Amino acid sequence: MRPRLRHASTPQAASPSNEGLSAAMIPCEQRMARARRSVCHATLGQLFLGGVLTLTLGCRSAPAAKLESPEASDSDDEPPPTETVFQQLPPMHIGVLRDEDETPCAEERIAGLRAAVTALGRLWLLDERGHLSSIDRTFQRVQSHLVERTVDAIRRSEDGSLLAVLDEADRWRIVRRDASGWHHVGDLPAGSWMENAFTERKGRAVIATNKGRTWWSDARGRIHLWSNSSPYRRAGSMSAAATSDGAIYVGRNAGEFGGSLALIHAEDDGRPTTQEEALYGPITDIVVDPMDRRCVIASQGLLHGFGTGRIARACPGDVSIILEVRVTPKHGTMRETLPFYKVIATGPTTYAVGETEIYAINGRSSRRLPAPTFSDRCGLSIAQVEGVMTIRDPKSPRPRDLIGLGRFAMPAL
Repeated sequence: MRPRLRHASTPQAASPSNEGLSAAMIPCEQRMARARRSVCHATLGQLFLGGVLTLTLGCRSAPAAKLESPEASDSDDEPPPTETVFQQLPPMHIGVLRDEDETPCAEERIAGLRAAVTALGRLWLLDERGHLSSIDRTFQRVQSHLVERTVDAIRRSEDGSLLAVLDEADRWRIVRRDASGWHHVGDLPAGSWMENAFTERKGRAVIATNKGRTWWSDARGRIHLWSNSSPYRRAGSMSAAATSDGAIYVGRNAGEFGGSLALIHAEDDGRPTTQEEALYGPITDIVVDPMDRRCVIASQGLLHGFGTGRIARACPGDVSIILEVRVTPKHGTMRETLPFYKVIATGPTTYAVGETEIYAINGRSSRRLPAPTFSDRCGLSIAQVEGVMTIRDPKSPRPRDLIGLGRFAMPAL
């Protein structure tokens, strides 16, 4: 049975200043899944009783497979997500986008990283204060970028350039760095300090927030907001990717007890946007499948009570598991939900990256690569295996790699 499409209400025109966006509940999972979530959010005093009831009722975690729409679902009495369409934002001068000169690498370690990507032959680093810097391919010289600006997110663009999001004047301001310098390429409304997903759709930015909102702009400059107010779908770290047919996949990682991969059929021609759930379970990363760009490859963490991490391929109408790795959870650590924290596409190969294991995937076949060996270079702990470069932050006070911090992986320089 195919997943049930979730249709939005008819798109509404709105001005960019409209903050009263309607909130609508996405249809929830089955009643038993809702009861399980309630147990997870109970107080300590309620937890024991809730656990007994859960075992008695036979609740189990959501399946890590293609979602089948249950006949006994109570979702029909809940309103769907909503789509709001804004007019194009008025022009606003962005000012000077200034970089400093290169300097020799310092001896002290770089700590507190939020993001790291490779682009334009350099390694780009974003720290927790919103400062952006880059290191040359020889790991001898470092440069500060977008001085006096606060950067929220960075990513490597499909054309090899760098995209960055600035938080200014109640907007997310998207800028691109190529061989000729920085260029302002667009804005999205309602900017705020973000720990959200940032991707690219048809050359334009997409931002998916952990408050249940996904923003994108179309070829006419109009801004679309897909809003989902269900509290069970708002927690956790986010990932996103847009396929060649314009669909947007949004992943949510809420740890071993929750998460999902949603497929948003984004429409730009006046037809309503729709959504379907492709996969349940904590999604740690998503990348467009280099073998079929209508599809994505997603990494999935452990589900409670299971010991298998999965790499899944999601295409319109079909989801399949292409790699399963059995791991032994370490009791009392966050690593229980992280067999894979990153997927990377370089050429025809997709790499699934874990803390100690890396797998190369080509189509339906996979092979395990040697474990990375780290060395100190320009204040970073770096390893390279085949086409993958990994970075770890040894000063992190806890294993924060589960939420995308402290461990980073990207195509090698």
